[in-house]
Amino acid sequence: MMLKIWAAAVAVTGFLATPGHAHPGNHAHMGLLETIQHYAEPDHLAFLGLTVVVAWVAFRIGRRAEARGNRAPDKRKQDRS
Repeated sequence: MMLKIWAAAVAVTGFLATPGHAHPGNHAHMGLLETIQHYAEPDHLAFLGLTVVVAWVAFRIGRRAEARGNRAPDKRKQDRS
């Protein structure tokens, strides 16, 4: 369930974000189809892929850290009691 919410948030953020200023010129006049065509250019697709990979790695690291936090208490702490 959490992954679905996360994926939806990423998709909505990506589509609602204003066009970047990576290229010279005014991008404000672009409609939806023009924006999709613009993001389909190879340089935009490469950075989109990079962003997805970085987000996936960060998500996995967060899940592993959360799993480590839910484990049984450390034995060293039990020996001191």
